[in-house]
Order: sequence, then structure tokens, then C-alpha cells
Amino acid sequence: MRMPCQVVREHDFKLVATQVMNVSESGLFVDAEVPVRYGERLIVTFYSPAARSWIDAEGTVTRVALGPKWMGRTQAFGVQFDNIDSDSRKNIRRSMAALA
Repeated sequence: MRMPCQVVREHDFKLVATQVMNVSESGLFVDAEVPVRYGERLIVTFYSPAARSWIDAEGTVTRVALGPKWMGRTQAFGVQFDNIDSDSRKNIRRSMAALA
């Protein structure tokens, strides 16, 4: 499920990603615009079209994957949600159900 997002590093508020490639109740996988490090803390905002709402969360980089340069991507990363409210989790579930 691709969707626009804004992912910023917590320590300097630098925008590091604008495209979600996959999302689940526990986290998301994003296409990096700026390299990140394993363990970095992030602030995430993305729009859920199925739920028609914005979702805000805080998370930690738990996976860093180097992408093939021929695809124009140098890095993608996984974020595990550390702080996300129950309504946002419900909206993610609703979005995933709409795609099933």
C-alpha cells in the first residue's frame, strides 16, 4: 500500500522520507530520501485513504535496506511504532481490510 508521508528525524527534524511502501499495525516500510541509521528515533505522519484520516506516530528505525541503484533508490527502511494511539491503529486496520 503506497501512500504519501512525512517522516522526520526526531533529533534534527530533517525530512528523511515522503513515500510509504508498506504499512502494518506495528510499523511501516518507507523509501528513504536521506540515509538513516538503525535505532534512530523518527516522527511519522501519513494519510490513510481508506480511513480518510491522518495518522501520527513515533517510531524507531528497525531495518535498513540498500536498494538497487538501477531503480533509483539507495535506501529504504523499516520503522517500528513506539507511540501510536488506539484510534490510529484502528484506522490502519480499516485501511488494510479495505485492500484485502
